[in-house]
Amino acid sequence: MPVGVPLPDEGATVAVKVTDWPKTEGLVDEVRPVVVASPAELTVTETALDVLVALKACGHRGAVHVVSRNGRFPEPHANVEPYDVIPALDTHDARALLRSLRRHVDEAALRGFDWRAVIDALRPEAEAIWRRLSAAEQRRFERHLRTHWERRRHRIPPQVEAVRLEYLRAGRLFLYAGRLASAPRGGVTIALRGGGEVKLSPDWIVNASGLGRARALARDPLLGEMLTEGSISSEVGGIGLRATTELVALDVGGSSVPGLWIVGPPLRGTRFEATAVPELRAMAEVVASQILRERNVSLGGPWTISG
Repeated sequence: MPVGVPLPDEGATVAVKVTDWPKTEGLVDEVRPVVVASPAELTVTETALDVLVALKACGHRGAVHVVSRNGRFPEPHANVEPYDVIPALDTHDARALLRSLRRHVDEAALRGFDWRAVIDALRPEAEAIWRRLSAAEQRRFERHLRTHWERRRHRIPPQVEAVRLEYLRAGRLFLYAGRLASAPRGGVTIALRGGGEVKLSPDWIVNASGLGRARALARDPLLGEMLTEGSISSEVGGIGLRATTELVALDVGGSSVPGLWIVGPPLRGTRFEATAVPELRAMAEVVASQILRERNVSLGGPWTISG
């Protein structure tokens, strides 16, 4: 279910055209600036760079201004030799986790392995590592380390990086760490993280955030009503919604809600990875298996979900 994120800050007056990606109709051949915003995200999302690629493909000739809270782009993919071990990380707390990961990256580099290979080797173990952290340390990770992980884990393809560099070298790509403060009378004000502000006059604001946090989900009519009545509930960090390990929704009292499963980005905070395709496939398989089992349908297994 697509759930929008309000742009700019809730309550501000908006007098320019706003669209959610991938709705880019009307941007073709425009020469005035476009603001691509990820207001709910620490780092620039892959979606924001997908917008950049789409703008180039449809002939947009203007500048693109990208906004996120920390103003960082994802790292690019590279063909690297797979790491030959699964790193064993210290999960005593978030700081110990970071230190042990850095140690593995340094040791791998001495043996000729790229840091990307270490991150990729962690992928099958990421969920188990996450669950070994206490709730307090999970929140600490989200506050201080999530953006660094996302930039390195969810990397962009070389073709996307090439488009980003093309815009950058042409002087048509601008990146800001901050937030959209207001958009009155056709202008946009970006409040910079370090202080000060930037004023622009774009034709479009493109929302590239995705779902955002639980409070953003609450603005969706259906999810908001379900949260209000308590049939679903947000996890303790306020990042996403609660569910069991079998992805069954949990109500406000912590009880499973029969027949209601949650899959994908709304599970951020409950699940460590909830947006990448391999994890989405695995979650879909978990839910499909339960539905078939409840209906006494044999899987005839083993089955895998692909595509």
